[in-house]
Amino acid sequence: DNKIFHNWGEGVGTSLYGNVTPNVKVKGNEIYDNMSGQLYIGNNNHIVVEQNVIYHTGDPKYYLNVPGWTGCIGIASEDGQRVDDFLITNNIIAGCAGLITFGQYVPASQINNVRIYNNTFLGGGKTLHTGSTSLNNSGLIFANNLSFAKPGSLPTITGMDFHHNIWSATPPTNFQGTGDIITSTSGLSNPTYKPQAGTFDTSSIKL
Repeated sequence: DNKIFHNWGEGVGTSLYGNVTPNVKVKGNEIYDNMSGQLYIGNNNHIVVEQNVIYHTGDPKYYLNVPGWTGCIGIASEDGQRVDDFLITNNIIAGCAGLITFGQYVPASQINNVRIYNNTFLGGGKTLHTGSTSLNNSGLIFANNLSFAKPGSLPTITGMDFHHNIWSATPPTNFQGTGDIITSTSGLSNPTYKPQAGTFDTSSIKL
């Protein structure tokens, strides 16, 4: 139940480099306009991220390195640790260039059993993004989400099973799954949508 904004690093980071931090819950927060990402999940086991509103308004003072680039939720293992059991559910995620991003910093790093369920993705950024050419992942599930943003980016996010999602545009073949709905209904997508700082306003999204 915190409001976290205008930090010059991550808004929230859930672990320390060189350690695996277990049993973390991030719930009911509003996290926005932080420079190097809004929520960074790295080197954790057994983490729950739920019922948060996580976004970037486009304020240029809070971009890192590349103009226009910021991540909403970053998932990574930086130092060769195996991390396991993440649940990301019932969040509203908007306005970032990468709404959920995956990273791998050394080849030995492993990210396993990440479940991304029942989230709403808004804005012109990529729902899923990775800059890595190969990721050492397994047991990743992306299901029952509403994606009113750009579907995602290549290369493939390995080890991820997609099913029963609603997309506002046709996703890449490797993001498609059983039970998907792809709709062109104009009220479900506003690619220029930007949330308002401190007063998350979805009034311009007419469902």
